[in-house]
Amino acid sequence: MRRWTCALTAAGLALSGSSAAAQTDIALVLDASGSMRRTDPGNLRLRAAHLFTTLLGPSNRLAVLGFADSPEQLQRLTVLDGSARAASLAAIEAVGADGRWTDITAALEAALAEFDLTVPGRRCVVLLTDGAIDLPGGATANAGSLQRLQSRVLAACLAGQVTVHTVAFSDESAHGVLRGIARATQGQHRLVTDASQLHQVFADLFETVDDPQMAPIDGDTVTIDSTVRDATFLISHAGQADASVQLVSPAGDVLTREEVEGRRGVRWMTTPEFDLITVENPASGEWRIAPVSGHDRVVLVTDLTLESSPLPRHVERGSPLSIQAWLAHGGRPISEEAITSTTDWRVLVADERGLSEELTMRDDGESDDFEGGDFVFGAVHAGLRQAGTHRFTVQARGATFARQRTFLVTASENWLRLRTDPSHPLAGQPVVLEAEVLASAPPHSGLRIRVGIAAEGVSREEVELLAVSDRLFASQWHGFSAPGPHVLQAVAEARGSDGSPIALAAPPLLLEVTQAVEQAPTPGPEETRPIETTPESASAAMATAAEPLSPDEIVVAAETSPAALGATAVAVDAAGGNTWARALACLVAAVLVVGVYQLMPRLRRRAPGLSARDRLNMEIEAIAMSVESQLKASPLPTAEEPVSTPPEGAHPESADFSPPASEATPPGMESSSPEPAPETEVSDPSGAMEPTADADEKPLGDP
Repeated sequence: MRRWTCALTAAGLALSGSSAAAQTDIALVLDASGSMRRTDPGNLRLRAAHLFTTLLGPSNRLAVLGFADSPEQLQRLTVLDGSARAASLAAIEAVGADGRWTDITAALEAALAEFDLTVPGRRCVVLLTDGAIDLPGGATANAGSLQRLQSRVLAACLAGQVTVHTVAFSDESAHGVLRGIARATQGQHRLVTDASQLHQVFADLFETVDDPQMAPIDGDTVTIDSTVRDATFLISHAGQADASVQLVSPAGDVLTREEVEGRRGVRWMTTPEFDLITVENPASGEWRIAPVSGHDRVVLVTDLTLESSPLPRHVERGSPLSIQAWLAHGGRPISEEAITSTTDWRVLVADERGLSEELTMRDDGESDDFEGGDFVFGAVHAGLRQAGTHRFTVQARGATFARQRTFLVTASENWLRLRTDPSHPLAGQPVVLEAEVLASAPPHSGLRIRVGIAAEGVSREEVELLAVSDRLFASQWHGFSAPGPHVLQAVAEARGSDGSPIALAAPPLLLEVTQAVEQAPTPGPEETRPIETTPESASAAMATAAEPLSPDEIVVAAETSPAALGATAVAVDAAGGNTWARALACLVAAVLVVGVYQLMPRLRRRAPGLSARDRLNMEIEAIAMSVESQLKASPLPTAEEPVSTPPEGAHPESADFSPPASEATPPGMESSSPEPAPETEVSDPSGAMEPTADADEKPLGDP
C-alpha cells in the first residue's frame, strides 16, 4: 500500500494550483472497530478516504481520527500543502480494525475538539461507521451516550456551524441517528451496502465539501481549453477490477498506465475500483476516456471558473429552488457579451432512480436572474416531487470551453413544524409545545404527535400534544428543569388515505435554556398596589400586547370574557342610580373583556412562572383590591348626594380634579386598569439556536 499512497500523494499535489474556494476545516473520522474486518475485509474504506484526501484542494485543513473503544487522533488539523498531505494519507493507512466497542459520541466530540468554534469559518465532519453506539456498560451506557449525542454534541455542532456528513457502512448502523445528525447540520447521509461503492460516495462528498471546478463528460468526450493548467480524471472501473483504462489526447495519442510510466507531466494511479490520472498543462481540444461508467469525473485547475449561488442541502418536498450562475476569470465576473451570449446555460436535475430533467438558464430579468443583461443567468425549479437526494448540475458550455458544478440536495417530507412558547424559555418556566401541520401534509387520519426532549444529565422526556385544530397540536409542559442546550424532536404518526402507516420526524429544534432571574415574591393583599405608569412602561405594554397568544391563553381568555360580562351586568344592576358605581362597573368590564386579550402577553413577561389562568386571576385580584382601596380612601357619594362638579372655568385637569397618579391611562389604552406591583424584570434571553429547512430538517432524524 505504500507505493499506492505515494502515487496518491503525487496526484494530490497536482491540484495545488487550483483556484480553490475558501478554506474548509475537515475532520475525517473512520470506524476502527473489529466488525470492520467483516464488513470491509479489503479495507476499501481506507482507499476511498485516500481518494477524498487526494482530491481536496491545498487551502483546506484536514484532521484524521480513528475510533472504536475511544477516539484516537492520527493527524491533527493541518493545511494540505506539501508534506502535510502525505502525512494525512499515512494517518489514514494507520486506521486499524481491532477495537471491541463503538463510541460514536466520543468520536464526534473528539472531532469537534479539532476546530476553533469561537471564530467564523467553514467546518465539517465526515463520519464513517458500520454500527451503532455500543459501550461496555450495556443498554444503560448506550442510552446515556446517545442522550449526550442528541443534546450536547448536536448543540455544539449547530452553535459552531459544523456540518456533519455521515456514511453508514452496513444495515446494522444506526441510520436514524446518523441521518438525523446529518440533516440537522445540513449534511449528507449515505448508506453503502457494497464496499465497491465507497469511492463514489467519497467523490460525492468531495464535491460537496470542496466545491471544485469540473468539466462535463459528453459520452466519452471531455473538452479541455487553454486556461486549464491541470486536469484530473477519476475513472471508475464500473465493477471490472481488471478494467484497462486509457486516455486519448486531441492529437490521437493513446495514454495508458504502462505507456506514461516515468513520463513527466502525467501521474497515474490505479486501484481495483478506479484510476486517478492527472495531466499537467493538457492540450486544448477534445479528450476521450475509456471505459465510461457514468460515475466518472474531471476536476480542473483553471482561472476560467463557473460561479453560482449555493443551493440548500435540505429542502421540503415541493419547495421552489432558485439558481443563479455566471462566469469569472481570475475571480472577477466576466461581462463580455460576446462570451456569455454564445454560452449555453443549463441545469440538469437527477434523482436517485436516474430520472432527470433539464432547465434552461436565462439572463432576461424574468428567470430569477436579478436583472436582464447583467451577465447573471438564472432558473427556477418548481420543486422536487420525490423525497431523497437529487443531483443538481449547473453547466456553462461555450464554443471552446465547458464548465460544471454539482450540488446534492435532499428533499424530505417535512410537513411538520415545531415551536415553543416562549421561544426563549427560562429554566423552571412552563412552556407550551406547539406543532403545526403544514398544507403539504399527505391525506391522513388518526394523527398523533409526540415531542421528545433531550438534554445532558436529564432523563429524556416525551410529551404527547393535543389537537387544538386540524393543523395545530399543543400541550403545556412543566418546563426545563435546568439551563443549557436542549434538543426537541417532534414525531408524527398517522394513517394514510389507503390505511398505510405514516411516520415523520420533524427537524430537531435546539433551545438554549437560560437560568431564570430570581423573581420577587408575589405581593400579598396588603402589598398590592397599582403600577405607576410612565411613557416607557406604556410603550412596552403596547408592544407586548401585540404578541400572539398561546393556545392556553386563548382558552382562558375565551372562558373568562363571558363570565366578566355576566358579573358586570349584576354589578350595574346592583349599583342602581349610583352613577360612579355604574361607571366603575363598566370600566372593570372593559378591562376584563378587552384587557384579557391585551394584557396576556404583558402578564406572561411579568409572571413567567405562572400559568395563564393564574396570571389572569392575579390581575383581576389586583384590580379588585385597587377598587376597594379607592372606595375606602374616597367613599362614593350616595344617590341622594349631588356629585361634585368642577368650578366654572376650572380646567378639568387641574390639581383638584386630576385622577390619582395610579389611575393614569397609558396612551391608546383608555380601558386599561390599575395593575399589580411589578415583579423583578426578566429580560428576554438570547442565543437560542433554531435550525432551518427545513432544518429542515433539526433537527434529529429518527431518535
